[in-house]
Amino acid sequence: MEINSQKNDGQLEITVKLSNEEFKPYILEGARRIANEVKLPGFRPGKAPYAVIKAKVGEMTILEEAARVAINHTIDEAIKRGATDQATIGQPNVDITKLAPDNPLEYKIKVNLLPKVTIKDYTNLAIKRPEITIPEEQINKTLEQLREANAQKVASLEPAKMGDLVIANIQISVDKVPIEGGQGQNVNIILGKDYLVPGFDQQLLGAVVGQELQFQIPYPKDHYQKALAGKLVDFKVKINEIWHRQLPKLDDQLAKNFGFENLAALKENIKDSLMLEKQRQLDNEMEIKIFEELINRASIEKIPESLINKEAEAMLDELQYNLEQNGGNLNDYLSSLKKTKEQFILEILPQAVKRVKTALIIKEITRLEGITTNREEVDKELDNLKEHYKDNPEIMSRLNMPDYREYLANVIVSNKTVRFLKDHNLVTDNKEKTAPKTTKKPDIEKPKKTTRSKK
Repeated sequence: MEINSQKNDGQLEITVKLSNEEFKPYILEGARRIANEVKLPGFRPGKAPYAVIKAKVGEMTILEEAARVAINHTIDEAIKRGATDQATIGQPNVDITKLAPDNPLEYKIKVNLLPKVTIKDYTNLAIKRPEITIPEEQINKTLEQLREANAQKVASLEPAKMGDLVIANIQISVDKVPIEGGQGQNVNIILGKDYLVPGFDQQLLGAVVGQELQFQIPYPKDHYQKALAGKLVDFKVKINEIWHRQLPKLDDQLAKNFGFENLAALKENIKDSLMLEKQRQLDNEMEIKIFEELINRASIEKIPESLINKEAEAMLDELQYNLEQNGGNLNDYLSSLKKTKEQFILEILPQAVKRVKTALIIKEITRLEGITTNREEVDKELDNLKEHYKDNPEIMSRLNMPDYREYLANVIVSNKTVRFLKDHNLVTDNKEKTAPKTTKKPDIEKPKKTTRSKK
């Protein structure tokens, strides 16, 4: 097998040539495969002589099948020899450049090179990790939300008062032109909660069931709805129902309703939950800071456009998945932004570049530090995932896919590398290094988004 390769702008182009003698066994194998698929009178499947198969389907059909077989058998070796000291990433593109009777087979491979990363001083960045505190006000706010969620409601024909739940139809317009998305039927409004805009709920005080109200409210100049910011907005409201609400007392009985011994135990649980959530948020923020600093310090070869575009497409797929999980869809989301898919992808390209650079840095530090995993670790994590998702047939089928173990091993190694970087780069105010308390779980729903490198 003759191989010639050249590098061009982050891409490796390899020309592969199989001589007549090297190609001949693949021609016979191609003919045999065709014979298994084509009915030939007088012969069992796969047993017809070459001349009979050739007469039936034509020589070029055999050669085309032979080329597919030959490429499948030789491409990995060709890339390995052509790439020499640099890894490749992503799926290669293959074009057959010469295929004719009594001639060598020639094909061309184009594959992205994994950009080389040079990085020094990736430990001891001394990034300060703030201490986590949970203010008493935050705990009290959560307790108030629990009271609100467990309020007793009684239908009422009396005038609406502060704290009542009002169910109403709403129409919003500016200069007699209805606002898009400003019409609602049977909207729940709790008086005293600043629904829509400050002052709206005050207009409903004293209203009774069946009453129709019309009023105007000036919207703040910095309102998030740009179409309404700084304008005098017209409201039409019809009161459909009024419910008096009585909140439960903030005492031990409230805690017992949630399965806790007393109010102190409930407050402690709330504090722990808030602490855990803040811990996760802080871990993500610290991770971003670490990689922002490492990206600034690293020297990275030019990244192929195809790799960046692929990452942007992956980000779009992730967005679509998240929207669908919450009952939405990508088309409606893009319409709300008044953007096309192409425009949105252009906007997220800078973030895609950051994600690619982060992945390359993780890969290089993993190599430098010799971070690995083993069968026992992969088995343990896979068993945990299967136990967690045992009632989800779709996810279970993905967990049982042959290539999922390799994907999971890559996730485990990447998480180890991220933990290594946090251990060696985060310091508390007293300068002691601190390790993260949470680790990432693999993206079970999208294992196909990982890319493999060939070395």
